[in-house]
Amino acid sequence: MARNFPYPPEDFSPSLTNSFSRITIAGIETSERITIDYDISFADPRNGTSGKMEYLSVVELKREGLAGESPVHMLLRNLGSYQTGFSKYVMGLAFLNERFRKNAVRLKFIKLKKIENVQAD
Repeated sequence: MARNFPYPPEDFSPSLTNSFSRITIAGIETSERITIDYDISFADPRNGTSGKMEYLSVVELKREGLAGESPVHMLLRNLGSYQTGFSKYVMGLAFLNERFRKNAVRLKFIKLKKIENVQAD
């Protein structure tokens, strides 16, 4: 292992934990799978900070190839949901620690704030 990773393991510690609930829906006649992650929460075990994104669900559509239009993809688009990159790890770090927020992540936080405000109404 030292040949591939020359750093002592004891120098490393977890920087973020996350938890979420997941629903998985698999097509019987298609190769599509949909995962919906919700009740997303984060904690930084180093400093004890934690937070929860109660207003957020992450929907991921997984399918083999790009052949044909997916009914689920069309439904999500009709609901005003468009594909975007999203890393729970990166968002968790930025959510709990101001110094990780970069311009690209800030745009995502602006969108999340809009979602949160709609949910609060």
